Amino acid sequence: MDERCHGLLVLTQDKKLPRHLAECEMEFLLQVERAPAADELKARVAAIRLDGKPLRQCKISRQSDHQLRCAVYAPRDGFFAEISRQLGISLQSARCIRIGRLALAGLQPGQWRYLQPFERF
Repeated sequence: MDERCHGLLVLTQDKKLPRHLAECEMEFLLQVERAPAADELKARVAAIRLDGKPLRQCKISRQSDHQLRCAVYAPRDGFFAEISRQLGISLQSARCIRIGRLALAGLQPGQWRYLQPFERF
């Protein structure tokens, strides 16, 4: 993950879980200096290329003047730096708010809890 990322994190001793998490959608709130208008953002996102290929399985939408929402599967190191460069925006931070069906809601920075028996990713 990018050095500017914070938020929801999963710690496990289960050797199978990291493979499963790689298949889960992750949702991030990106704090930016200035977010482009919705139509302009849509055009810029369509033009993004990673390793020469179009951006797939990634949805980016405008939330406010200083915040974007990004839903992506298994972002690699430097992912947010690269897409912010290609979008022409200044990324200040990225906060993970959801992994699969598990959301950050209710947890304060530094707080942790066990996964409940009824919760699934």
